[in-house]
Amino acid sequence: MIVGLCHGVFDVLHYGHVRHLAAARAMCDELVVSLTADQFVNKGPNRPVFTLAHRIEVLRSIVHVSRVIESPYPTAVQSLEAVRPNKYFKDVEYRDSSHPGFLKEKGFCQANGIDLVFTEETGYSSTAAIQRLREVANG
Repeated sequence: MIVGLCHGVFDVLHYGHVRHLAAARAMCDELVVSLTADQFVNKGPNRPVFTLAHRIEVLRSIVHVSRVIESPYPTAVQSLEAVRPNKYFKDVEYRDSSHPGFLKEKGFCQANGIDLVFTEETGYSSTAAIQRLREVANG
């Protein structure tokens, strides 16, 4: 059984999120999603838009997702440690990332034999979607 893990905020869910989850699920038998707790979301002011409880409920309704867990930590390292997946999925935008949290996750994967897999579902962003909604609302 191949277990995969996706981690993130998944705040304003959009097409790119669903495509990322579908691509990940196609490469594993069980897909676990760990969600960043509200206090560690650093996407800008007034974020997350939706609370952790709401984000969990929405993600549980997606057919590609087997299980959703809360990550009450600033990175996914503890989720990786708890789930011990075979594969850890990130969007391709992280491939060359030097973000300290991602580098910790990448190091954990390397040290523990977890395949780090980048999905190719780029070009979508909750932050951009929120900005677009503001533009539409303001005419």
